[in-house]
Amino acid sequence: MQCYCGEETREVACGWNRKEEKICSKLNDEGVAESWTGRFCCGKACEGLYDCGIHPCENVSTPPSCLKNRMAYSQTCHPHPIRPLVCPMSPDKITDCACGQTPLSLLSAAPRQDCTAPIPTCGNRCPKSRPCGHQCTRTCHAGECPPCHEEVVRHCRCGESVMIVGCDEIRGKKERGEDVVCERICKALRK
Repeated sequence: MQCYCGEETREVACGWNRKEEKICSKLNDEGVAESWTGRFCCGKACEGLYDCGIHPCENVSTPPSCLKNRMAYSQTCHPHPIRPLVCPMSPDKITDCACGQTPLSLLSAAPRQDCTAPIPTCGNRCPKSRPCGHQCTRTCHAGECPPCHEEVVRHCRCGESVMIVGCDEIRGKKERGEDVVCERICKALRK
């Protein structure tokens, strides 16, 4: 049995992983389409590109068997269409500014020539919310929103003090499993 990308084969029991079966294909070096039945993800990084030949594949339909093998920095082995998909950064696909509020046709910027050209910005306030729930404070921009520095009121771990802390500081503490603590000496008695 072959994997989805066709790079690895395994001897498996008849009917093994049939629920994950996908028809896979790709063009060989001579430009002829080859097809096979893939039933597993080999875990190798996907080397596929969109039709632009620049941007790497970002598989949106990863089979469940691949999720446990997925690497954080790249896509893993998955079924591909014979012809590469249109690049999601293509001028034909991106019709709005970076924040998505204004059609590019209304902006005075020159039309984008290819998928590597920057996406114009409109100058409006970014409508995106950060993971913490606070709205982004920047104007229209490409990429991720910056960390939230908004000040929020929180009670410390013992509940005796009220503190003003930066939102990004609280989020960092939660990720590390830490609590907001005050500088008072704890008066609780141990068991």
